[in-house]
Amino acid sequence: MHTAPPIRHFYLAAALALLPGCGACDAFDPVDAPAPNIPLETLDGETVELSSFRGRPVVVHFWLPSCHVCIREFPDLLEARSKAQENDVAFLAVSIDPDADNIRSTAKRLGVDMPLLVARGEVLGPMYVGAAPSTVFIDRDGTIRAAVSGARTTAFHTRRIRDLMDP
Repeated sequence: MHTAPPIRHFYLAAALALLPGCGACDAFDPVDAPAPNIPLETLDGETVELSSFRGRPVVVHFWLPSCHVCIREFPDLLEARSKAQENDVAFLAVSIDPDADNIRSTAKRLGVDMPLLVARGEVLGPMYVGAAPSTVFIDRDGTIRAAVSGARTTAFHTRRIRDLMDP
């Protein structure tokens, strides 16, 4: 006679199934496609073209000021940024929420000291990500080398940035 497994096995199996999406995992989508020139604006309404960063590696981080996961990830991203400063890597914090006041106040509270931009129109799909937070790693030639949806650790960001430095 077959009996159902104890409920604790169900929860363990469910927890293990979620591990690939956890922040500690090193999985990412290698893209190797040209970065599209997505529509971005400064908080003052000036247009910024992603292509203007060609010649230097770029880390584009998509977030929402109201997203708790995004907020928890920022210290790790900022630490990775401080480690990459000598490599002339551009970091862009791109909000998919257009409320400039909310972006400014949240960024100030978190100590975000990178350019704050607002996404205009569809930007996640063309950048090969699907949610916030997401991070896209673009090499000097304007090629997306990696794209990841979900929060990641300082170590993860540091490894992807190191990958951008390799010729």
